[in-house]
Amino acid sequence: MSPANECRLLDPLPMPPLTLYGGDDCDDTERVTGLLRAWGVPFREVILEHDPDAERFVIFINNGFRSTPTLVFGNGRYKTVLTEPTDDELAEAVGRAGYTLPQSSSSSLS
Repeated sequence: MSPANECRLLDPLPMPPLTLYGGDDCDDTERVTGLLRAWGVPFREVILEHDPDAERFVIFINNGFRSTPTLVFGNGRYKTVLTEPTDDELAEAVGRAGYTLPQSSSSSLS
């Protein structure tokens, strides 16, 4: 095979950004942020009580409900939205986004 026809691996795509929209006094927000930190997954946290535009976005994206936490993976035209996830749903979404969970965390959720 000539060098021009060789198959080369491309650099891996960067992980999609993750934004977590949460509430100041929300147990689910605390649980999810704790898991993401424990797993070493970088994310941007937006507290709805401090950002009225973010609150309107969360209400819009959740069909009129102020559901927290609401997580948005990606940017640009294509995004994945996850609302009030269980631990298993969060682990699955994080894995699908390309993040590797610590072995003990992912196996304990299966």
